[in-house]
Amino acid sequence: MGQKINNITLSSVSITAKRLYEDGTEAGKSFMSGCFWYHNEKTYLITNWHNVTGKNPETDENIGSFSPPNIFLLKFKYLIPQEEGMNKVMEAIRSINLFNENLEPFWIEHPTGRKVDIVAIPLDLELPNEAIINHINNQDYIKDWFPEIGNDCFIIGFPEGISGPWNTPIWKRGSVATLPLLDYDDKPVFLLDTIGNSGLSGSPVIGSGNGVYKKDNKKEITLDTIFGSWNNFVGIYAGRISKTGIGSQLGRVWKSYLINEILEK
Repeated sequence: MGQKINNITLSSVSITAKRLYEDGTEAGKSFMSGCFWYHNEKTYLITNWHNVTGKNPETDENIGSFSPPNIFLLKFKYLIPQEEGMNKVMEAIRSINLFNENLEPFWIEHPTGRKVDIVAIPLDLELPNEAIINHINNQDYIKDWFPEIGNDCFIIGFPEGISGPWNTPIWKRGSVATLPLLDYDDKPVFLLDTIGNSGLSGSPVIGSGNGVYKKDNKKEITLDTIFGSWNNFVGIYAGRISKTGIGSQLGRVWKSYLINEILEK
């Protein structure tokens, strides 16, 4: 085919959450999404707080019909370098525990705790030494650009556990519905106009622009001017603002800078 898989696509992770009991029985199974993040020479899984706790961060009520998960089953892609600069795409499945033997969580929360619906989980994936992991924050972005009202964004995840060919994520389109530089509902959140299916929680959100981009709003064309299309990582999707009515077509995006606040606290 001669086509190359997009590196942003390769940074996405399919998650199946389960509850495993001491007698070996399992309870429930729910689908969710996440992405790889690189910080201080370590790989982290980024996903939602409500995914690891099974609770609504605002009401503390249980989400779903079974007890909070204690295991994540991760399905993801990595690369193995080949001759002539080519890479072979490999798939791996790894099971990770969410708690240690003292029932202390492995995940890292924001300094404000559940007020920010994002967590980071340090990973040891035990891959071959030459394996290359694509991280969502190490991509070719225009980092000083942020989408405006009406701009396209893509939620990159696994709605209802559905995947594309080769178990790749779905790129779910939405448009920016609230001013991204302002906070919605006094939270570091902006809204997307999209039908956000279950399973997308924890997905990375990529803003997409096209046309002519002039850095710092310069009127003249300079060497920094971009023609065509560009992307930037803008946040983590966290589900619809309500289960029924018009709210079901508006989804929350927690802003990207919050991840650094988690890992640098």
